[in-house]
Amino acid sequence: MNIENTKRLIETAPKLYGGMTRQENVGIITPIMFGFECGDGWFDILLELSEKLEALGKGIEASQVKEKYGTLRFYVHGGTEEAYQLIQEAEKKSAKTCELCGKPARLRDVDDWCMTECDECFEK
Repeated sequence: MNIENTKRLIETAPKLYGGMTRQENVGIITPIMFGFECGDGWFDILLELSEKLEALGKGIEASQVKEKYGTLRFYVHGGTEEAYQLIQEAEKKSAKTCELCGKPARLRDVDDWCMTECDECFEK
């Protein structure tokens, strides 16, 4: 995820992303050990999820956000049943959203590598 989107997510949900850790390779402080390890196409999904989790205000803290097996994975400490339901919904949305551009997409398996990309990004 690019720096601008990373900063916006942190500003949107400061409690959720409060466990700050320096990420030397991009020169900014990020809230989780490896930053947001996914493409910018999932930014809107993450923004919506972040706003909802922040609004719960129940001590929920993100520990890892990444792509795995072609879909979003969002791990937290202190999660509630409601939080896990919201996370599951976001992860399902990622399976239909291009990780690169955010357009409608589908999960693809290419040479044992899973990815969710639209036709246009896949062709590139």
